[in-house]
Amino acid sequence: MVRAQVAPATLLALVTALWLCAAPVAAQLPEFGGDEPVEITADRIDYVQERELYVAEGNVHVVQGTKSLRARWATFSGLTRLGVASGDIRYRDGGEVVDADFIQFDVDNLEGVLFGGELDLGDQQFRIAAQELVRVGEDRYRIFGARFTTCRCSDPTAEVPWELNAGRSEIEIGGYGTSRNTTMEVLGVPVIWLPWLMYPVKADRQTGLLVPRVSAGGRNGFAIAQPFFWAARHNLNITLTPGFSQDRGYQQGAEIETVHGRIGRTRLNGSFARDTATEETGNRFDPTEQIGLKRGFGELQHDQELPGDLRFKIDATYVSDNQYVLDFDDLRERRRDRFLESSAFIYGARGADGRLAFQLSSRFADDLQSTEFDDRDPYLLQRFIDFEAQVLTGPVGDLSWLNFGMDVGYEYFDRLEDPLSTFRQRGYTDPVTVLGQRSVDVGISAIPNATTAIQPPPPDVTREDGFYQEGEPLFDIGHRATIHPRIQVPLRLFDAVEWGVEAGWKQTLYYSKEREFEERGLATARSDLSIRMTRQYDVGRHQQIEHRMTPRLSWVYVSHDGGQDKNPLFTPRTAVTQYRIRQRDLDNLTLDPADEIPATNRLVASLDHRLYRTSRGRRALIGEFGLGFDYDFASGGRVGRFIAEARGVRLGWSMSRAHIAIDAQRGTVDEVSAVTTIRWPWRITTTFGYRFVPDGPDFFEAFQTAKFKRFSADFDEINQVSGAISLPLYDRFRVNYRANYTFAGAFFLTNTGSIDYISTCDCWAAGFQISQSRDDNLRFQFRYTVVGIGDDAQNPFAGAGWFRTD
Repeated sequence: MVRAQVAPATLLALVTALWLCAAPVAAQLPEFGGDEPVEITADRIDYVQERELYVAEGNVHVVQGTKSLRARWATFSGLTRLGVASGDIRYRDGGEVVDADFIQFDVDNLEGVLFGGELDLGDQQFRIAAQELVRVGEDRYRIFGARFTTCRCSDPTAEVPWELNAGRSEIEIGGYGTSRNTTMEVLGVPVIWLPWLMYPVKADRQTGLLVPRVSAGGRNGFAIAQPFFWAARHNLNITLTPGFSQDRGYQQGAEIETVHGRIGRTRLNGSFARDTATEETGNRFDPTEQIGLKRGFGELQHDQELPGDLRFKIDATYVSDNQYVLDFDDLRERRRDRFLESSAFIYGARGADGRLAFQLSSRFADDLQSTEFDDRDPYLLQRFIDFEAQVLTGPVGDLSWLNFGMDVGYEYFDRLEDPLSTFRQRGYTDPVTVLGQRSVDVGISAIPNATTAIQPPPPDVTREDGFYQEGEPLFDIGHRATIHPRIQVPLRLFDAVEWGVEAGWKQTLYYSKEREFEERGLATARSDLSIRMTRQYDVGRHQQIEHRMTPRLSWVYVSHDGGQDKNPLFTPRTAVTQYRIRQRDLDNLTLDPADEIPATNRLVASLDHRLYRTSRGRRALIGEFGLGFDYDFASGGRVGRFIAEARGVRLGWSMSRAHIAIDAQRGTVDEVSAVTTIRWPWRITTTFGYRFVPDGPDFFEAFQTAKFKRFSADFDEINQVSGAISLPLYDRFRVNYRANYTFAGAFFLTNTGSIDYISTCDCWAAGFQISQSRDDNLRFQFRYTVVGIGDDAQNPFAGAGWFRTD
């Protein structure tokens, strides 16, 4: 073997020839003649002086910096300025690799032809095999008889899962490629022919078609959508998605995403449809024509940094009609929501330790609980202005034994229309009662006659009962200001005992249209005593179990104000009290934002346990267990709730959480909830859940089915069981099933099954899903994903996967 270590000027002709052989696949071709040395090895190197011909034979290997070229034979003529190389040619430059049988090139204009070449652009990018590959400029090639694919199957004799066959193509590495007379093949079978195709030839996000979305059944019949992605700028993405469904016709979707500043981001998403399933109308108050032909939605999420260390955010959603979230899939995850909430706010913090935090916001809620004719949006009370400032509890100057904190707030409540005028405008003639100028006593439907758009109208026993019910329209509008200063004395002994005593005064001022000026003052106080005890157990070599037990005794007090029923009602009490949440965190009692707060004089005793496992210096939480009990002196010495809960408990391959709340006074169960997930051997996963609430909240839902048909819901309790299982089949398939069933009414809330597959080469995946729910018909959906083109999808068995399960 002959080895030569030379400077570029010594064998410039041969070096240039050999490097130009590789030029058609180089990302960038440098000027040779610089200072970087070239190392050439071959079994034999000859020079024919009279013809200025250089010939290298046998294991030819040329290395310069990060580039290398291998061939069995290469030659270059200084007279003709032409060169050729042949025999197992492989050129490598970084992540780009080309294999070829023969290369012919022109030294001066850098144009050349590879015969029987195969170009590899790196992981998750194209592999290109061509009969001829012609270099027409730096990083630009004209290709004849090409095959394109991103698949890298371990078995070279196996059928390629997918590939593009093109008669003629032009590509620019790091740019785009175009092909004519192109056929896409799946497992060797032609599935689509395209006269012209454009595609990216680089790893960055690129403009092009994304994988189509196909589904059948549900409320839309057979549906297909074809997303088109446009990388408009380095910080701007635009996706246009035209679609067509059998039952609803054409739909056009658009999504715009942009990033700005250090952390700023804006996303605008929307869709417009000419719904052929509805009749065109411009009168929203005509009960025979509730929905128009033109339907759509819009979403805006915005996050921006402002001067002065401020942050501005918007999270807004708009729908053309209340039925849209049920009829279309754009907002499928919002189908269980009673309100579609939008907000915009500015927030920030001040002080060296950030103790002063503030936020200014505006909120709007779109009521989805009725038909378009009976839409409650015009008279729904909105929180148009909401200002909050908080001084976080902390030491007062150098007095470490005295802490101070304060909450300050201002809110303005208003609506678009007066409920009584809206009822008259819509033609309701039944008289309605306004309770104390605070709420309209029309029942939880918030609609006189329950609703005239549903015949026969469902009964509403809460109408004209003389009491406010959650859901009835609030009548008054106006302002509310709150200030709640608090002082606290903390005590800590032996790094184990903590005792804190707090006292405060919560003053609320009102000015409303109906009541004018009113006020409320409440004294608040609390005491928290806890002892933390820790013990460790050796359970094996380099392993320990740590048990941390914390008994706690707390007391909370909120004074009585008998005049609250004369104040404006802007924020009612919750219809169903969350006893467990209030017992675990007493701030939910002292900081309650409701306008009617009952007197509280409550003692709470609890015992918490935490278990940790330490192995070779690594500490992990095994689980948390808690027991709690309360006694309320303010309600005549009433025995409260006994609550037991377990959070994040890991036992073997399982993860569980559960809680139960028992009314000790009546001896009844208030709430039960449990969820357990088990990861079995062989990659099997199961989940089981149960929830029971004997007295669920009452709300109006007669509209919540297709075409606003009535849904019988003559039960008050929540008694539901849920389950899910995920099974691997062979190595690349996975079968999934999940369901929710309610014993109250005896029917399935949701029922979903799917089967997913990922190819052995990890370059494509497919899934088929069947689903049904109480607000949707039987639905079929097919998903196909090409891995490595326009996405970063991974093997679904390694994580959550691509396929939606909602």
